[in-house]
Amino acid sequence: MKIGVLTYSHHKQNYGQILQAYALVTYLRNMGHEAFLIRYDLWWNRKFINGVSVNELDAEAAPEKVGVRQHKLSVNYLMFETMRDFPSFIRDEIPKTLQYMWFEELQNNPPEADIYMVGSDQIWKTDGLQSFKNARAFFLDFGSSQVRRMAYAASFGMDRLNAEYREFIKPLLSRFDTITVREKMALSLLQDCGVKGQWVCDPTLLLTGDEYRQLYANHVDESKMPQKPYVFFYSINEQDIGGMNPLSTIRQFANSVNCDLQYTILLKRDLTESEFTSQMFPTIYEWLWLIDHAEYVICDSFHGSVFSVIFGKKFGTLKLQNPGQRSRLDGLFEAFQIGDRFVTPDDFSNALKPYQPIFSFAEQSREILRQMLQ
Repeated sequence: MKIGVLTYSHHKQNYGQILQAYALVTYLRNMGHEAFLIRYDLWWNRKFINGVSVNELDAEAAPEKVGVRQHKLSVNYLMFETMRDFPSFIRDEIPKTLQYMWFEELQNNPPEADIYMVGSDQIWKTDGLQSFKNARAFFLDFGSSQVRRMAYAASFGMDRLNAEYREFIKPLLSRFDTITVREKMALSLLQDCGVKGQWVCDPTLLLTGDEYRQLYANHVDESKMPQKPYVFFYSINEQDIGGMNPLSTIRQFANSVNCDLQYTILLKRDLTESEFTSQMFPTIYEWLWLIDHAEYVICDSFHGSVFSVIFGKKFGTLKLQNPGQRSRLDGLFEAFQIGDRFVTPDDFSNALKPYQPIFSFAEQSREILRQMLQ
């Protein structure tokens, strides 16, 4: 069958976002379907840093608007975004449509498919959608009524829905043939909307560690990668760990286990210029390699945790403050029966604990997906 997958794929620094899109399309194609990514990017024209469009960053007034130091870091941000080279990965690894810039384009010229499938990532989170009009795309409110509509591992990214949003999405959800969600708590949100759902794993867990090794195998120059044992720190949720800079304590942890520290951090205002420029800016292939070859992984990221499990790495996840963010990590730890892996900048003991993940939940999720497509 021809399956159009709609999910987030706009970010040029968020490794997990791109890999979850890759994984779902790839798994469907491995099943024998003609799956492709529907390129709808509601973020394309509103990329801002401290309220200033990145298009203004080379303007003379920009340092005055964002501050000289922040302006310099922002210019570095764009330069290192190029080093990560996400667009090349999407171009080479994910079959896709041309770019849809506006929801009206999707409505007026929808891609041909037997099935539209939405998910995963936080595609149903209201503050990411910016407006209810944008939400309609991620509830598949386009195309012929003859096209089947499904959700695989969709995420609300929150533990409650406000009444206005709930009433808006009820009729949109009623058009779906099947709905599966990534967070267990989302099942109750669906019940509040009068529909049923099933709990499944993130799309990245549909593929195996060996499949990801095959993906990066011919794209990493290992002579340019770390040669000594290292702890890999990956950070994406600065605000959810209190806006702190935990680099110094993570470095102390690395020293305690006789490792170097390698790190990749999204733009953080509390890093020194030296800390910011000394980090690694890996491609997606290199990022996978870095997790796979680390002695330990410390992260504040859901997908950093997921790939640590996939590659069987000892890891610790910095405890997040947002309940909606924490719930997906709680679900990951529960589903794969690996216990508490949360750490704090003062206590990394959970990262030292051995564990043996049980992958039966991933296989159950694969079976649910197979049944959805019958």
